[in-house]
Amino acid sequence: METPIFVKIEHYDELTKIFDSIDGKIREAEELLKQLQDLKREEEEELKAWAAALSDAQDRAKDIGKTLGR
Repeated sequence: METPIFVKIEHYDELTKIFDSIDGKIREAEELLKQLQDLKREEEEELKAWAAALSDAQDRAKDIGKTLGR
């Protein structure tokens, strides 16, 4: 059970401004986190593509080496 909080009327406006500011900062942090997660996903996809390209290059180099008798 929550205990009621009593705030003097003269402090109420200040408190609502503070809470609005906190809510705004939380929304900003959520958006930044989402952007970072998107960036991380994009980086992981790019790294997978690079790994696949490297693997393909290695396979081709092996094939050429076999053709040359190495």
